[in-house]
Amino acid sequence: QRPNVTVLGGNRYTEVTDEKTAATLTEDGLYMIKNASSGLYMEVANGEAKNGANVQQWGADEAASHNTWKVKSAGDGYYKLYSQVGDGNTYLLDVTGAKSANGTNVEIYQDSGSNAQLFKFVENNDGSYRMYTKTSNDDSCVEVINASASSGANVQQWEDNGHACQSWYLIPVEEEAEEEDTTKAASALTNNGLYMIQNVN
Repeated sequence: QRPNVTVLGGNRYTEVTDEKTAATLTEDGLYMIKNASSGLYMEVANGEAKNGANVQQWGADEAASHNTWKVKSAGDGYYKLYSQVGDGNTYLLDVTGAKSANGTNVEIYQDSGSNAQLFKFVENNDGSYRMYTKTSNDDSCVEVINASASSGANVQQWEDNGHACQSWYLIPVEEEAEEEDTTKAASALTNNGLYMIQNVN
């Protein structure tokens, strides 16, 4: 068995154990997913709502459709992650081609019912999670390539090695945020103001 890995200088490693007990996440919970090594967020490149759109890391000041994910239980400790691009219910985090090899790309794709879209979250001692891929029989994790700290660095699959680039923090996103924005916009209207109102249809 691989021994426990402890934190080293530069926060290069996350303290983990050999146990792969699946965490229980909030059903339909919305999250930004922050890499423990780089501090950057998992996102859909260019916010493209299409099959095969690439997944990378990038900085963010707030939640947006391209960097927000909804988790849904698939049973047996696995979850599907729905990107919020498009209608928010069409494109899932996906290991390209359902391959198990190191370096396999991570993208978004319509629900295929494949193991490529199933992920097991295992909590680390610091509150971050490793995201094991079912297509690798839980041998590999979702990680940032070469432990890069650069915006635009690719997200891929690699065998579990304890590096912090394979650990992610789930940052809850409030669904009410959009409603609050609408309320603020409405309150910005001038009292007793006169307006022309044009139908958008």
